[in-house]
Amino acid sequence: MRYIQFIMMMILPLKLFANLANDLECASVAGKDMILVGRIIKFIDKDEWPVSNFVLRNEDGNHYCVQFKDASNGIRWKIIYDAFLSEQDVILKTDNLHRVIGVAVIG
Repeated sequence: MRYIQFIMMMILPLKLFANLANDLECASVAGKDMILVGRIIKFIDKDEWPVSNFVLRNEDGNHYCVQFKDASNGIRWKIIYDAFLSEQDVILKTDNLHRVIGVAVIG
């Protein structure tokens, strides 16, 4: 029994790391000047990226990768993050580089 527990302790971190690596992948890129309605389901941030990415799932179940670059806009960042934490739907407007240029919380 101890041997099985030991093996599980060794395998579990590898599995978690594999899942983490998959979580760092983004979804389809939002198109030019899109308005997206849905729920933010994942935040993604890597050292080598100049932006933070997050994934929005719309009501059809499609996933879109959207960027937030303007760290100086703390209010917009807080609105997005609070909507993520409270699992509220949002309306996002993106520019041609799929960066957030407008946000509203629904509900």
